[in-house]
Amino acid sequence: MREKLWCGLMLAVLGAGSAWAQEFLDDQFQLLDPALTLNVYQEFHGSPCLEDAATNEAVSWTSFFCSNAGSIHSAVFRHVATGGATDALGRFYQINLRPFGDPPADFGPGLAYEIESRTDSLTQVIFRVPWIVGTGTADYQITQLLGLALDNMNGDLYLAVQSRRTLNQGLLEERAAGIFRIRGLPSVRAVIPQGPPGPQGPPGPQGPPGREANEARIIVLEQQVLAQQAEINALRAMLDQIASLPTIRALLERLARLEQTSP
Repeated sequence: MREKLWCGLMLAVLGAGSAWAQEFLDDQFQLLDPALTLNVYQEFHGSPCLEDAATNEAVSWTSFFCSNAGSIHSAVFRHVATGGATDALGRFYQINLRPFGDPPADFGPGLAYEIESRTDSLTQVIFRVPWIVGTGTADYQITQLLGLALDNMNGDLYLAVQSRRTLNQGLLEERAAGIFRIRGLPSVRAVIPQGPPGPQGPPGPQGPPGREANEARIIVLEQQVLAQQAEINALRAMLDQIASLPTIRALLERLARLEQTSP
């Protein structure tokens, strides 16, 4: 009787059945590359893949999240996760489920979801989350990766995640779901900072004929020559006037005689 009363009080305080909460969703995440960061991109306050408990038929659905989600009323989540992506450097990303760690008693083999980056010569695990971990006496947390997508332009990887944990020795249960974003992967903006040259534009309009420009230049030069010739003619006239003066003429004649008589 005392145990039933205690259980009733706990259900009244914390709420009976399954509750939705977000604060524990990323408790078990392990980001293994220090150059990367992780944050919540979208939170679901309630199931994004809502089913009718009586019929197990979907009443709400989100494509990226729900394609691989197991029934939210199942005893355990399915392990299925699909999807692959390639970054701006051609590295391939996929989700693997591999043996990992020591699971709680009576929960089967230890497993973990891993996101690996793979090339012909190198394989690197960048993210890991255990499928199931013990969180207390007879309590546990199950986390499932449902799929991934990659934004090559910005180098962001998106993960669909759902998780469930029990409380108070399995009397209560909490669920959480969301889409997380891993940032810092190679991006098109970094790999190709500047695009190739664009196509050549159409030719511009034709300029004025060269002959008109030459004739104008010739006219200017001709005017300059005429002005200089006028100055020369003026100087010659001035010299003729000077030479016709009697004193200057006498001096010029004497100079001519001296040139003739000199040896």
